[in-house]
Amino acid sequence: MIEWMQKHKKSLIPTIWISTIAFVGAGFVGWGAYDMNANRAGSIARVGQISITNQEYKIKSTELYNRLNAMSDGQFTQEQAKNMHLDQIAVDQLIGEAYFLNFAKDLGVQASDKDVAEFVLNSPNFQENGAFSKELYDNVVRNSGLTKKEFERNLQKVLTLEKLGKALKITPSPKIVEAFAASQLMQDKVSAEIIYADANVTFNDDELKKFWEGEKSHFMTEKKYTLGAYFVAPSNADVNETELSKFYEEHRGEYRSLDDKLLDFAEAKPNVLKDYRMDQAKKIAKKDFPDIKKGKIDTNETIVATASNFPISEIEVAKPGDVIKPFEYKGGYLIAKLNGVEQPRQMSFEEAKSLASKEFETKKRKELLEKRAQDALKNFKGEDFGTLSLNSKNNTKLSDDEFYKFLIDMFNKPAKEGIVMFDNKAVVYKISQQSLGSSEEIDKEKAIVADRITALLNSNLQDDLTKMLEKRYKTERYFKGKDSE
Repeated sequence: MIEWMQKHKKSLIPTIWISTIAFVGAGFVGWGAYDMNANRAGSIARVGQISITNQEYKIKSTELYNRLNAMSDGQFTQEQAKNMHLDQIAVDQLIGEAYFLNFAKDLGVQASDKDVAEFVLNSPNFQENGAFSKELYDNVVRNSGLTKKEFERNLQKVLTLEKLGKALKITPSPKIVEAFAASQLMQDKVSAEIIYADANVTFNDDELKKFWEGEKSHFMTEKKYTLGAYFVAPSNADVNETELSKFYEEHRGEYRSLDDKLLDFAEAKPNVLKDYRMDQAKKIAKKDFPDIKKGKIDTNETIVATASNFPISEIEVAKPGDVIKPFEYKGGYLIAKLNGVEQPRQMSFEEAKSLASKEFETKKRKELLEKRAQDALKNFKGEDFGTLSLNSKNNTKLSDDEFYKFLIDMFNKPAKEGIVMFDNKAVVYKISQQSLGSSEEIDKEKAIVADRITALLNSNLQDDLTKMLEKRYKTERYFKGKDSE
């Protein structure tokens, strides 16, 4: 999931970056803190002439949180959001959108009040029985928590970005589309043999040590942080129903079904109880923090923290002697005092032996597989794989992912024979016959190919344009991104 978010982090002129009613029911999910002065009031950042408001941040962060929660069948937690820095991803997206809003302003591209009115009147989201419903629209605006003016101002931004996107859109030439369509329909009659890697690879310590000598600079110990720790676990004591109900009312926007509808108290109660207990643990940790910092309360355990066993982001900028404010850790809250730091060092052979063995085994297995594949190509005994194109279905012993990698690699190479390598196998192939699709088939393929090329060209344009706009518009960030209460 963390990978999916990073991949889409720079989607700055999307057609669906926010749905027309993404503001509906946007109960605030917050992980960040703000650095405001008199000139920054209500803003988390400023890009060029555009200020990004606290309210926009709340909407964006909640939109991302709800989307990820729906993708994970309701299992996505605020702790996960914090660990993946979802707050910063929300800010980055808003800053990205602001680059293009500034650019649109410079170009004179702007959605008018008339554009907003037409959109509202014609959007299926605000219609009943195919006609605009003012009552439905008013309910949507009311449930969003925004005023009608704020709601329509946000719609105006969306429509402005869509206008800019259409103005900048690149369309590939017919010749390029036809060439790509033809390549998609190219067909090869293929024979192939699957060569499997050896399950057992043997080597002695002398071979391993020789390998380690050449790679030893890569085998380093982890950076270690010695912490004095004070852990506050949530209490399992019974909770007063009135207190629990009050807590639910204060945070009700956070309790939603997979289709983004508010859950009532009874439906949300298990999660409300869990969150309430965590909230109480946080309050206790905050209360004890000043005394721990002053040395009036001692830490009660020692933790040797590394990147593989601890949320290092919470402590990596601290200096020895610093006491870190309470943060979520293993289902409770932790206050940590940094007592010492051990920098990474090069491992001895004995320390690195286990890791080096795995790497050397992988390397040696690959080398042996490559040699066997080369020998198999020289003494080819492949079986018929049929006539294949880039659109062929998998009828081989390869997995679907492996089969499509094989197709792409084979069609990208000019030679009529070759080897496609995988982690635990290789495919040796020979092409005996090649053909192109008919003109009718190529014409049918053009529409599909045109969409793919258009998406690729515009994605590259967007990336290049973003880099240019980052230099053009000054960006000030007031958002800290960590709980600083």
